[in-house]
Amino acid sequence: MKTTGMCLTVVLLSAAGCGGPRVWIDSSETITIAAADLNTIDIETHNGDIQLIGSANASQIEAVITARYGGWNLESAQNCKDAVELVSETVADGRHRLVPRWRRAKASDWQAIVSYKVFVPVRLASSLTSHNGDIVVKDVAGECKVVTHNGDVSVAAHSPALRVLTHNGDIHAKSAASEMNLDTHNGSIHIDSSGSSRLSGRIATHNGAIIARLDDTVSTELACRTHNGRIKSDLPWRVKEMSKYEVVGTLGEGAGRLEVESFNGNISLVK
Repeated sequence: MKTTGMCLTVVLLSAAGCGGPRVWIDSSETITIAAADLNTIDIETHNGDIQLIGSANASQIEAVITARYGGWNLESAQNCKDAVELVSETVADGRHRLVPRWRRAKASDWQAIVSYKVFVPVRLASSLTSHNGDIVVKDVAGECKVVTHNGDVSVAAHSPALRVLTHNGDIHAKSAASEMNLDTHNGSIHIDSSGSSRLSGRIATHNGAIIARLDDTVSTELACRTHNGRIKSDLPWRVKEMSKYEVVGTLGEGAGRLEVESFNGNISLVK
């Protein structure tokens, strides 16, 4: 691993009306990681955004790490920064891990926000987790797993399998994946599976609408359910079963099975 640059900035905030840290230290650094022996990149942050961008020409990983360290005063903010380790380590089975970690117990006035913008060889699989932050994925071809507890997710990938979970946020996914599992507790889901010939998985939201764009060439059995909403379709599917809350039909030969469910919201299937 090589660190190629670092900068620091101190930001002072007025104490009036501010319940959090008064002083922040902003930090940015870029590291490069050899990727020849890697198959997966794992990125996790508690507070912060994650961007993962694939490149067909990349032979290594380049990670731009931006962080904010807050405290009641400058000394406390500096102590907060010193207490956070930005871990970059290769672990078992060809996985490399990027994660911030507290070196010692966190003081009550400390706050750390660590975000990642990572450029990777397009072939790498990925596992991305943020407890509070948005996640964006572009142009990767490996299997992709994305989890955020509070934040939106946007994925435009060539992955064969895509798994996305957010507890509070919207999901936008454009992928020709043959297996797609997207789940949000509070938010809408927009998917575009153009280019997929066979599609299986589950698309679900507890509170929000689902808009799914499917090619005429896709082969799957569609099972759509909504408890409080409508099911609308522009697709040339062959309806097999229909009830008040559920419609089941097939596209093409019905080789896969895709379950689409919204507890509170409309489901729209479009070409």
